[in-house]
Amino acid sequence: MEIEIIFQLILATFLGALIGLEREMKKKGAGLQTFSLVTLGSCLFTLIFLQFPSFNLIYIALAIGFLGAGVIFQQGSGVVGLTTVAALWVSAAVVRSLV
Repeated sequence: MEIEIIFQLILATFLGALIGLEREMKKKGAGLQTFSLVTLGSCLFTLIFLQFPSFNLIYIALAIGFLGAGVIFQQGSGVVGLTTVAALWVSAAVVRSLV
């Protein structure tokens, strides 16, 4: 079971990286690192929910997303803070999986 969970997390991250790579090649704001983190966090939140359905994960995911929205800024012709928000969101999932 643990190897299956690890495989799912790696696969989600890899698939997110593929999407992010395509976005980076098109010079979009969110790229490889951001998409990798978001898909990893989504997979982790889903796996935690499946293991412990009584946890209120939706509120944690929404709250971190709401707080993270304040970190994203438009600077010149680009956007800053997307990867920081994605990292915060994944961190919330990691911490919740440990508790």
